[in-house]
Amino acid sequence: MNSKKSTILFITSPEAGQANCNLAVISALKARYGAEADIHLASYVDLRKRIPPDVRFHEIRGVSMTRGLMRRNGNDQGE
Repeated sequence: MNSKKSTILFITSPEAGQANCNLAVISALKARYGAEADIHLASYVDLRKRIPPDVRFHEIRGVSMTRGLMRRNGNDQGE
């Protein structure tokens, strides 16, 4: 057994299609490796509230694709 923790960084968009795939893989890794895996996820702030509490979140600064389209079309109610 390896005593060193493995660190894994996921980088994803907050949009459900892409984020859900990454969150499913993270869930499977946590189920299989538990505390042996140090999992980090980088994304835009919109995804922060959806990540598991034992995953370290790193905010990507800027505007996500969805937020950018909403701004462009004048529909951005979130800011």
